[in-house]
Amino acid sequence: MVLLTLLGNVLMAQEKSTLINGKVISFEESFPIEGASVAVKGTKNYTGTQVDGTFTLELKATDSTIVVSYEGFATQEVKINDETRDYNIVLRRLGNLNAAGETHSILSKWDGQFRR
Repeated sequence: MVLLTLLGNVLMAQEKSTLINGKVISFEESFPIEGASVAVKGTKNYTGTQVDGTFTLELKATDSTIVVSYEGFATQEVKINDETRDYNIVLRRLGNLNAAGETHSILSKWDGQFRR
């Protein structure tokens, strides 16, 4: 009986998880980003953002960093702490914005040659 109680306590400790919520927006326009990937670093645990940029993700006690990415934007790594359950994450566009607000990639000018 004692063995079963100990085994039950170990299993409960292993299964302990918590939910975090957040919102992903673009830096330049402050618009929500739909379809951004929000993943626990080093795992296969991930979710995507909704139309309003929000997400909910279940974390295990050992999870410490989430990685947020979206095509055309710089990937952001966010440290998770025990006190915070709501995260506002801002992604910056890759490349340069011209006066019309269009993105022009820096790599579009690269000729494939590395120089010193």
